Amino acid sequence: MIDACYAAAVEPETWSDALDGIADAVGARGAVIVSHDPARTAQTLASERIADVNLDYGVGGWWQHDTRIRLGRERGIMRPGMVTVDEMYLTAEEKRADPFFQHFIDRHRLANLCAYVGADPMDRHTLSFSASRDVRNGPFEGAEIERMGLVGPHVIRAFRLTALVGEMRREAEGLTSALERMRAGIVVLDARGRVRLVSPVAERLAAGYLALRTGAEPEAAEPIDSARFGRFLADVLPERSWPRQETILLRRRGGGRPLYVEALPLRGADPFPVAGAGLGGGVVLLLR
Repeated sequence: MIDACYAAAVEPETWSDALDGIADAVGARGAVIVSHDPARTAQTLASERIADVNLDYGVGGWWQHDTRIRLGRERGIMRPGMVTVDEMYLTAEEKRADPFFQHFIDRHRLANLCAYVGADPMDRHTLSFSASRDVRNGPFEGAEIERMGLVGPHVIRAFRLTALVGEMRREAEGLTSALERMRAGIVVLDARGRVRLVSPVAERLAAGYLALRTGAEPEAAEPIDSARFGRFLADVLPERSWPRQETILLRRRGGGRPLYVEALPLRGADPFPVAGAGLGGGVVLLLR
């Protein structure tokens, strides 16, 4: 299921099936990905089985009244890396008295929610991947919550990769301008770890941290990080289901703040046509 999410990043039409499969695995009726950025909250991605709920939430305007997001933020629950369930910050009495639950959740015959909260590197907001129980089912159980914690980080990362690939495809003719607008640096590696594309932001951020030469593997500029970065690349590049180590901090040669590097695996053939062929099984490195 995790691999299906990364594949969906370059084949967005398969996201619905991937989310339905995860919903089944945690005993939910459906699953949805929601941004907590008010400018993007209405633009949800949901499994097919709750398409009507998703339409009502986004187009119907109920995203503006989402009590879970509001209370989760107010009560400190919406922190990256957390797995939440309703019982952590909502009582049954609060649900019965709240219009969002009375007129939206109850109308769609939904019940408890279990969510994984992740950070969005493109802005200061968070994202959540959540699964909704049918009203006929009770609370989420321990094994189901644990499974959300295992799959959640990969769903969020694959979703961010979906947005990245989509923007780069839309801007294929003006690729440089598209990459310059991104706040994170982008480095695309092929399946053998060779640099195929470097964004202007990545060039600036990598100075003193990484040596990036087209057609060659990237190297850590600080000798003390060389072996560690080599192991990191070896772990994220093979076509495995998902990497064991997904992030690394690199020191700057001569001192300074560290560079945060996150690896997002590419599944499917040639997701970035402008970078050339043969990228399936490669990796996108996000630099911050």
